Amino acid sequence: MTAVNSISITLNGQERDFFYRDIHSDRSVIEQNFINKEYSTGMFARDRDIQARYRDILAAGMKPVIVDCGANIGTSVLHFPGEYPQAHVVALEPAPDNFALLELNTRGLDVELIPKGVSSSEGMMELVDTGEPFAYRLSVGQSVSRSVGQSVSRSVGQSVSRSACHHND
Repeated sequence: MTAVNSISITLNGQERDFFYRDIHSDRSVIEQNFINKEYSTGMFARDRDIQARYRDILAAGMKPVIVDCGANIGTSVLHFPGEYPQAHVVALEPAPDNFALLELNTRGLDVELIPKGVSSSEGMMELVDTGEPFAYRLSVGQSVSRSVGQSVSRSVGQSVSRSACHHND
């Protein structure tokens, strides 16, 4: 496994370590989310609509749910509670190396982690690493030489359903 480094970040006024590998994809997601704030809805044209819907859900006595499909090492998972503190975050990540850092980076937080991928169909799929940055893919019938393992895949609908969020499989 690649060596793991850490940086100090502030989350909701609290300092905590964030762990990453010194590889392009990890450095890139840190820059995207912690420096450029690319997951902040404030830059989206529909930000007012998103904020209004968030408030409406809370006013109705419900808990908003944010589903992060392909959570990588957790930069976005750490962003969402700051912007939507009363939302429940569900993070799916099929790659074991990414998932290990995702678990480490979200330790002690109220987030739900699911070690599965998301695709258009449900079932067992090959997890393929093409060797390029951000290159993990779920595939049916992919060449075994590029396979790094298997992952259970959930459909998008199954991933956002209440029963899928509280999985037993």
